[in-house]
This record gives sequence, C-alpha cells and structure tokens, in this order.
Amino acid sequence: MKIESDSSPPNRLNSQHKTTYFRKKETMNKNKISLVLIAIFLYVTANSQINKGYWLVGGNGSFHSNQTESELGISKSSNINISPNIGYFIVDKFAIGLMGDITFPNNSGSTFPSYNFGLFLRKYFLSTEKTFNFFGGGSYLVSINPGNSNNYGSYNATVGGVAFLNTSVAFEGIFNYGYSNTKYFVDNRMEFKIGFQIHLVRRNNN
Repeated sequence: MKIESDSSPPNRLNSQHKTTYFRKKETMNKNKISLVLIAIFLYVTANSQINKGYWLVGGNGSFHSNQTESELGISKSSNINISPNIGYFIVDKFAIGLMGDITFPNNSGSTFPSYNFGLFLRKYFLSTEKTFNFFGGGSYLVSINPGNSNNYGSYNATVGGVAFLNTSVAFEGIFNYGYSNTKYFVDNRMEFKIGFQIHLVRRNNN
C-alpha cells in the first residue's frame, strides 16, 4: 500500500496562523484601550465650568421673521440678530450679567439697525459635572433706535441646551420668546439662536 505524504509544512502554517491571530487580537485590544482612554480624556476635559466664581463670555446669533401689529395694520419683516453677553456665576449653576442685542432689519419700512442693552439671568438644571446641560433664563432689554425716537423695553424668556467641548468652550442652541408692548405696537417674536460661550475663572496670584 502506497502512502502519500503531504509536502506542505503544517507546523509553519499553524505558526503563521497563530502569529496572525495574536497580532489581530493585540491590535483589537490596543484599539479598545485607545477608545477607553479617549472616552476618559473627553469626560475629564469636557466637564462644564458653571461653578461659582466663573465668568461667562460669548454670544449668539439668529435669523428670524416676526409679525407686528400697529395703528397702521399688520406688517411682517425679517431680521438678522447678534447678541453678545458677559455674565458671572454668583452661585453654582446660576449666572447674571449684561447683554447686548443688535438687529439688522431686512424690510422696506426700516433701514436702521436697532440696539438693545439690558440684564439677563441664566439657570443650569443638571449637575456641574455634565458634559451636556440644559438651561433656562430671561432678560429685560431697552431698545435704542437711531432712526426714530420710538425706544421701548422688551421681555425675553429662553430655554436651551449646551455642549461643552472642553473646560472653557461650549456651543449652545437657544429657543427665545420676546414680547414688547408699547402705545404704538405689540410685538411677539419667537426665534432659534446658535452661539458659543467661553467659561473663564480669575486666577489667584497669591
């Protein structure tokens, strides 16, 4: 009886397969460790800074349309709005400050921008350790219109969400409702704003 022998080197092939398997397994383990380290890094570096003693510097912008009722009837317009702000956390998760509001009109009835200045309040709802947070607030602004003498005050209520990229910078989205009521008109405004905030703390040199 003739016995055929296999000329291929089984030991070498098995060794190669084992080496490839362990290399793949080692690569997968390294990838898992890298993902865990990245997650830990993001968690540590992205914790929010909304504690007492921090400053809040930033702003937001929007494009919105509104409807105004006046003695002349109902008019519609669209505007571009920029709102810078600076605030201070007097306690954890609660800030007060000053804000401005510049509106550039896009309608035939007015070509002058309007300027608004006033106070704002903001309250964060979740823990100071959260990377994502929700907040609510309000503001009262006084309008100054260079084109005419019709200056007035407006009330604003806001709710929004914020995502902290690191310990200093955060992006935010805001829903804002504004209301003004004067002897000449009643203005109701709803808008969505996108902006950013920089969280700073004064260093103690002592």
